[in-house]
Amino acid sequence: MAAATEAPELNEETNSDDGAELANTIEFSLDDGLPGDDDAIAESSDSTGADASDIEGKLDLARAYVEIGDKEAAIELLDEIDQQGTSVQKEAADVLRKELLG
Repeated sequence: MAAATEAPELNEETNSDDGAELANTIEFSLDDGLPGDDDAIAESSDSTGADASDIEGKLDLARAYVEIGDKEAAIELLDEIDQQGTSVQKEAADVLRKELLG
């Protein structure tokens, strides 16, 4: 096991104006992502940024609108699902749309 190293103690000699304080400075930007963030985003969302669970929620809400007879609201959500959903979600939206219109 490696021995732990200790940070040097600061004293008058090491705390000079020669830039030693700047060596302990870390620069970062809040705009920089964390390593691997791009992969996580790609796995959890499609090209529009819509999460799969968001689309499932829209599909459930569209079903509820069909049940209460609000065709306009249901069709609006089904259109969004057609634009943002996976192929399985789009198929479910098409079935619901046919049920609604047929």
